[in-house]
Amino acid sequence: EDRYVVRGSLGGGFEIPATLQDSLMSRLDRVPKLRELAQIGAVLGREFAYEMLSTLAGLEDSILRDGLGQLVSAELLYQRGRPPRSKYIFKHALIQEAAYQSLLKRSRQRFHRLAAELLEARFPELVAAQPELLAHHFTEAGLTAQAIEYWFKAGQLLHDQGWVSMSMNAYRSALAIAKGDAERCRALIGLAGGMRIVDAFDDALAALVEAQALATG
Repeated sequence: EDRYVVRGSLGGGFEIPATLQDSLMSRLDRVPKLRELAQIGAVLGREFAYEMLSTLAGLEDSILRDGLGQLVSAELLYQRGRPPRSKYIFKHALIQEAAYQSLLKRSRQRFHRLAAELLEARFPELVAAQPELLAHHFTEAGLTAQAIEYWFKAGQLLHDQGWVSMSMNAYRSALAIAKGDAERCRALIGLAGGMRIVDAFDDALAALVEAQALATG
């Protein structure tokens, strides 16, 4: 089963060296007026769909197609398929990282919020299949109340599908933004379920003990 991959490093304190970032951004700057396209694409992920970028960028179709074509010609992106059903992949993860980090925090949060709202409104089937995408965008937008519910949905769905490691990561993400004992308890119980499957019994027991303390405290 194909899945869009949620970046783990972006927004999590990872920074590439300034000299390397400058070098990578200079490649983007050689392509006139296309930095923002690359930046919005970077918010969407290492791989992103034309339809998503089109809605967020708000450009005329001909201008968008030409801009993406230039990014492909500059060997910054790979292209699969033809617009409007095409998908694009950053040729190197560091190009995506550099484009993402060049955005101001306020702009990153705005694009993440818009991406989340777009997914909810226009791509319900994708959200149902991969709630971790929406969880990620809401988290990076700073909307933790919406984010945590989607992390819980992702944790349960991934667990049921046998993606135990990814399920545990979803519950860890929920735990990281949990604001109350009830949310922390729910995340710990979900995390413990995955730990039992991977034979991390001591860790599972510790998580359950902590959850019980939260529930009874």
